[in-house]
Amino acid sequence: MKKTIFALAFSLILGSASFANNDESINERASQSFKKEFAQAKDVSWQKSGDMFRATFTLNERVLFAYYSQSGDLMAITRNITSDQLPIALQTSLRKNYTEYWVSDLFEMVSGGQTSYYITVENADHKVVLKSEDFGSWSTYRKEKKNAE
Repeated sequence: MKKTIFALAFSLILGSASFANNDESINERASQSFKKEFAQAKDVSWQKSGDMFRATFTLNERVLFAYYSQSGDLMAITRNITSDQLPIALQTSLRKNYTEYWVSDLFEMVSGGQTSYYITVENADHKVVLKSEDFGSWSTYRKEKKNAE
């Protein structure tokens, strides 16, 4: 399960570019599971990447993303958030430790009943992805040096 969550988180961090827009290839089990789980969803669109299916939809005026396995199991739900929607301890830690960085991506992920936050911060030289599972501290998920152009 942890390997699956790791793979899912990694694909989310890389962005949605790897998800192909092909409604014909959407798994019927994933579609049926989605309809049960999110009966009130609007504006649903599907994308497929490898073994995963992503439903992008609106629910209660918010855009959400649901990730399904081929067997139709809901793997995770994510939503993009702003830094002021983070728990206060995470906001404080960011302000304290990453003053010279800007936020380029931030999302909340719920998987297996656990909420995690992933944030990408950048400066002129580095791009750092941080993860928090405890609502109070960040750990480095991935760090890369930017290429000089």
